[in-house]
Amino acid sequence: MSSSIPKVYRNAKSVVNSYSNRLNVISDTYRRATIPKRIGFDRLSRQKMNEPPEYELLPAAYFKYLPKGDPPVLHWREEPGIWKKDPKTGEKVRVNNVPVNVVYPRLSQVGLWGGEGVIKGYAKAHKTRGFRYPRTWKPFITTRKIYSEILDKVFEIQCTLRALNNIDEAFGLDHYILKTPPEELNSLLGMILKRHMLLALARKDMYPNDPEKKDMIYEKYKQYEVPEDEAIWVGLTRGEAVTLYRKLLPPQEKVRPLKDVYTEELLSKLKGMKNTLTEEFIPEEKPKSSFMSRIFKRGKDD
Repeated sequence: MSSSIPKVYRNAKSVVNSYSNRLNVISDTYRRATIPKRIGFDRLSRQKMNEPPEYELLPAAYFKYLPKGDPPVLHWREEPGIWKKDPKTGEKVRVNNVPVNVVYPRLSQVGLWGGEGVIKGYAKAHKTRGFRYPRTWKPFITTRKIYSEILDKVFEIQCTLRALNNIDEAFGLDHYILKTPPEELNSLLGMILKRHMLLALARKDMYPNDPEKKDMIYEKYKQYEVPEDEAIWVGLTRGEAVTLYRKLLPPQEKVRPLKDVYTEELLSKLKGMKNTLTEEFIPEEKPKSSFMSRIFKRGKDD
């Protein structure tokens, strides 16, 4: 009876049982493989080629508040070693260290997501059998009204539950924004709020009609104070930082666009050539004769 069954179907069960082990071997080989060199004109190279010349001349205060790396990994931890013991069966299985693919959409930059993002991966149709299908996990986003003591304003911000928990643990929005590093904050809105908070502390521009509360708030957040020359560079994009750098430069040190320089050179050359052009190409004006002389042909011929 068994000889009548094709060999492919007889080996199907063994193939399914070893499918997970094959995936582990493939993932381990991919992890151990050398990273290929990037091509010359990738996205980062094109971005560097399009940088304005003043970008490298920006002060150190601007680069101090730039993200030092990728956001911290929240949904995956690397397991040490290559093999581990299954807690249920006690068998020796290979460690599957495959990083989680996290995507941070543009919507996360206009809210406070607490470092969370959209996870793209695969899920199993059944725990022990079945095929995998692509799946996307999105964080739960809610809109909350949050009060800032330094700015004395209520902001309506789209937050995740993790961001709300971090705000509660930090005892307020101001503490959370000021003490969280840029790579963990991972939000353009958060960096803009940090810039306005630091400027308010540096200029002491808080509660103009209530001096007592102004002193109380200043003493509460005095530990985060930085000089105003440093606070003006916080939370700026690349284009905004270059524009501010050009405005702060003295007139004699400003970098002028080449089109303006070439236009002035061309105008100066045309002014020098004006006399030669009039002498060579413009004929001399003849004296005009009177009306009566032209009628009786007593004037000079035209």
